[in-house]
Amino acid sequence: MKKYFTLLLTFLMIGSAFCGDKASLKFRFVNGNVAPGEPIPENCEKISVYNDLDKIDYVVEKEIVFDGSHIKQIELQSDQFFSGVYEIILTLDVEGTKIFSDITEHNIGRSLLAQIDNSYLFNAIIRDKITSGSVSVSGFTNITLLMKIKENFDCIDNTNINYDGFKFVKSSFTPDSNQTVDKKDPIQVMEAFLYYYKQNDPQWKNYVYSYPNLSTEDNRFIKNMENNRKNNFSSINQYDVYVEEVLKPAKKPSSFFFRNKDYIDVYIPFKLENQENTFIRYIDLVINKKGEYFVKNF
Repeated sequence: MKKYFTLLLTFLMIGSAFCGDKASLKFRFVNGNVAPGEPIPENCEKISVYNDLDKIDYVVEKEIVFDGSHIKQIELQSDQFFSGVYEIILTLDVEGTKIFSDITEHNIGRSLLAQIDNSYLFNAIIRDKITSGSVSVSGFTNITLLMKIKENFDCIDNTNINYDGFKFVKSSFTPDSNQTVDKKDPIQVMEAFLYYYKQNDPQWKNYVYSYPNLSTEDNRFIKNMENNRKNNFSSINQYDVYVEEVLKPAKKPSSFFFRNKDYIDVYIPFKLENQENTFIRYIDLVINKKGEYFVKNF
């Protein structure tokens, strides 16, 4: 998810110690003038970073213009409007504030890429000189990224996520003639949906919620998931599915609920993993008045 935003917020006078490897958070400029197949300039290199599930290639300058050693504090926040969406606030020290101010003053219009290890933090176009000591980035949904930041930095964590509570087992769902999905079991519904969605098999639509009397063609949840698979999850077929071990084979999840006149929302974590990347996120299931579960979003 490429973000175009102006990096600004008020300077927060918070001091704290670090843990982990501060230099794992790197800021470099993107060279957007190199077309595919063209030689890469000597001062640049090609890197690959994961933006959620998809690996994206960038040609960046080799020089690291800023890194985590100048960050005093990282604060993690939950989005006040959307469940499962998070904000990361970076608070800079005095020297870092000066460096960042100089970088932004002399590079208006250039794209600055921030990464932690092989994970994408943001790719932002600098719009103005930034003189504050705080940078805020929102729109994160991958819990693994938040876990990685917590491992490397001493954070103020306001997300209420129980990171130690995630225990997953590999999904064993394999459709055959003798297997039916119990729609009153949220784990079975989730496993079936993710299995077919991963393969781009249209059967995944059978496990998506629809408002009463709404056709498949008009189902906005299906449309959103189709767009998501095309634009953000194009490599999902490369991942193995893991479901929460503590819920299996429970019928009722120990998750949090939001009431609606037609259904109740249920949020359950799941994990997608390959050899290079791990993706943890909540899937939004709904249970209707019949006690049947359907996927609404993830």
